[in-house]
Amino acid sequence: EGLAPIDLAIQLDDGTPNPVASGGSVTWNARVNHVQGADTVSSGELSITFSASSSPAGVVVIPAGTNWSCASSTCTYMSTLKPGATTTDLTILGNAPVTGTPGTIDLSVFHSISSGFVFDINSTNDSASNQVQIAPAMQEDFFIDSIDATPDPAFSGELVVFTLVVGSVGSPSPAE
Repeated sequence: EGLAPIDLAIQLDDGTPNPVASGGSVTWNARVNHVQGADTVSSGELSITFSASSSPAGVVVIPAGTNWSCASSTCTYMSTLKPGATTTDLTILGNAPVTGTPGTIDLSVFHSISSGFVFDINSTNDSASNQVQIAPAMQEDFFIDSIDATPDPAFSGELVVFTLVVGSVGSPSPAE
């Protein structure tokens, strides 16, 4: 008996939040839908492989989900997938690198089947990708312009009041 044709389609939600703050976390959800075919995909036969990159480099991703067993960059669905059904969400958490300049995180996902009984007839819906912007960390642009102490000179046991004048680089208005 030959292999049964099926069509599985991967879906990847847009990462949220977008943009993500420098050093912050972004979340994606991926799932696979059994679009076509009469055969069930058995537990352990469906996998999602993902890759993430960032500019600047340094993104870290952590996958997790109900009925998903993950090792490194591949997660295997540990439940059956019947015709017309959709897997539970595979949540992929990304930790953005700390950066002082704008950047991006790119996530790509791909599903595969390791079955001797079914094969996917449509490879055009087997992968998906999403890009999230990284908002740069706020850079401090304040400085202490002057320090004044009253009274000056002060004597032992006397109350001294310090006044600091703060300036701002690149801002025409006084710092508040």
